[in-house]
Amino acid sequence: MQVRKSVKLPSNAPGCGCKGTCVDPKSCACARLNGLDFPYVHRDGGRLIEPKAVVFECGPNCGCGPECVNRTSQKGMRYRLEVFRTPKKGWGVRSWDFIPSGAPVCEYIGVLMKTDEVDPGSENNYVFDIDCLQTMKGLDGREVRIWKMDNFINNPSSFFLH
Repeated sequence: MQVRKSVKLPSNAPGCGCKGTCVDPKSCACARLNGLDFPYVHRDGGRLIEPKAVVFECGPNCGCGPECVNRTSQKGMRYRLEVFRTPKKGWGVRSWDFIPSGAPVCEYIGVLMKTDEVDPGSENNYVFDIDCLQTMKGLDGREVRIWKMDNFINNPSSFFLH
């Protein structure tokens, strides 16, 4: 993810103090943000137990390592995706693999910027509001921030919002 300089992200976002891997959601600061729960069940590589608008995972300021159960979406793509052109509906995306319900599919990439920085004349961009950022600690909720898709080539995630 690219972040424009005009967007002020918290530089010292808190992390959990867990060691190795997070095991107790009551003592993990990141799990507390998810309502005292780890949002994923550790099956099929990790799946959401119930739908959530925002999932808070452990991050770079946490004491746990990359094998933590609360870093499921950070483990990279696990399913082969194909962007293809249909005869009548335009572009689409499909998987060559079975994707279990609740499994993270791929990372949505783009540029985080303020609304007034968007180029309205560009045709190859997909722009939308990210409301969840306003709920995150350390961000000024009065500023609107958005993702801007630079291009859909080699980025099947752009099709998941349509």
